[in-house]
Amino acid sequence: MQHIRRIEMDVIKGNVFFVSVPHYCAVTVEAPNHTLPYIEYQGNRYGEALPIARFLARKYKKPCLLPISVGLLGRDELEQFQCDILINQVDGLRSAALRFKSESLLTEQQKKDLEKEFKEEKLPEFLGFLEEKLASSGRPWLIGNNISFADLLVFDLLDRIISEEADFAEKLQSEYPLLDGLKDSVASVPQVKAYLDTRPETFS
Repeated sequence: MQHIRRIEMDVIKGNVFFVSVPHYCAVTVEAPNHTLPYIEYQGNRYGEALPIARFLARKYKKPCLLPISVGLLGRDELEQFQCDILINQVDGLRSAALRFKSESLLTEQQKKDLEKEFKEEKLPEFLGFLEEKLASSGRPWLIGNNISFADLLVFDLLDRIISEEADFAEKLQSEYPLLDGLKDSVASVPQVKAYLDTRPETFS
């Protein structure tokens, strides 16, 4: 059975609940703006994926993920600024990918042209930028010396592409070895690994 990813989070216990497709409409009736995902916090419900993620990354300091008790948005204002930049860049790339996949107003030829632009220009350019960033810093993470929300978001992007493109994993290893190492580092975090090992089949 297919499931919707990241439906509802109990931010105190850190649980993620999945809702099957037949129950999607029933759940959205009670969701803010009738959309998913949403969180419940202090008795109120809040929606929108990126604001939720930023809120959790800023609020909940996780010594289990980090060697020191800092938020996942970075150690200081500059790291948080850099993290926000990467978050917006990944979100923009995702939007570009979704457009040729789901935009109903586009013709089939327009979708093909946008897909070609995404795969041959936008995606390689962004992956090259990330690879260069890792190379120039000499660090295993994109922001500072610790894992951040930007690392998690880039991992999710790569994980999705690997699930959709049969040859992408091999291309990542050969053309972007540092980025491939980042992917493996994120996947080896115990809490991330536990999620990956138990998550149901998902789609965007």
